[in-house]
Amino acid sequence: EEYYYYLLLITRDICVGLDYIHSKGVIHNDIKPENIMIEYSTFIPKLIDFGLSCTVVPNEEINYNRFCIKGVGSPLYI
Repeated sequence: EEYYYYLLLITRDICVGLDYIHSKGVIHNDIKPENIMIEYSTFIPKLIDFGLSCTVVPNEEINYNRFCIKGVGSPLYI
């Protein structure tokens, strides 16, 4: 049971991190287990590999022609 509790905490922290980068107008575009590192001593997850990320203007419709390439990311996780 304790294992599931830690999984829920890690999932919550990842969602908080995604919410934060989205609030700054950044879309990661490649969320997958390989791009989430967990700090050994604190079990705090860190999002890594922003190589496919793109920026959007907050409160405006996403313009894929101007800011993002539609459909990028790892095929099995898109």
